[in-house]
Amino acid sequence: MADLVDNVALRAAVEAFAANSNQQTYWEVLRNALQGNLLFDITGSTPPVDGVLQKGAVLRFHEGTGPDGGRALFAFTRQEEAQKMHPDEPAATLGQNAASTLDFAKSQGYAWLYIDPAGPTCGLQMTDVDFTLRGERNDAVKASLAGSRREVIDAMSLGGSLLMGINEHADGTIEVRTSTGPNDVPVRLAFTSAVEVVTRNPGDAWTAVPMARIVADALEAPFQGLVINPAGPWIGLYPDELREIQSRLPAS
Repeated sequence: MADLVDNVALRAAVEAFAANSNQQTYWEVLRNALQGNLLFDITGSTPPVDGVLQKGAVLRFHEGTGPDGGRALFAFTRQEEAQKMHPDEPAATLGQNAASTLDFAKSQGYAWLYIDPAGPTCGLQMTDVDFTLRGERNDAVKASLAGSRREVIDAMSLGGSLLMGINEHADGTIEVRTSTGPNDVPVRLAFTSAVEVVTRNPGDAWTAVPMARIVADALEAPFQGLVINPAGPWIGLYPDELREIQSRLPAS
């Protein structure tokens, strides 16, 4: 799997952060860390046999320290980035789903997760990773956005939920975030995780909404569509596609 890992979107976000470090580019790294795959550097571990780790094998995950002295786990967007850490020997790596990499770092008590630590790099604080992971998340729909429209429709047809972004005004009124699509038709917005919400509109709140209601609201006049993860990669789905999803959703 290591040879197949090339998380282009995350690496681009890390490079943008390294070139201009601010809250917006940092959130971009966090939200892109929920898609694709990453590599652990396990150089020095017990080698697998025919690609399979044997019973009693020792796995050594390479790590370092963050600016506050806390333990930092290293993860890599492709094999070449891991190899930068081992100029005199082949780097051994282990592929993992990117979201699972965040879960692992949290469960093992790391304070930081450094993406491509040989540089350009970004260090994610575990408190921010925890924010990214907690609450409702739709990883299936998030992953499908890297594929075809059919893959998105299929993922949404499985059910589950998406998030709506909410702007809470000072006078106590609540505005659900919407936008406009082609020909200036109004469309609903939906998000696959909380970090997608705050990347689009920092300071927004959010609420998880069942897929059936998400789709029904996007079909209710005056709305004529649904845009998912408008910060990108995004997709706009329109009435015929939404009605197909509606017809395929599991009975509640």
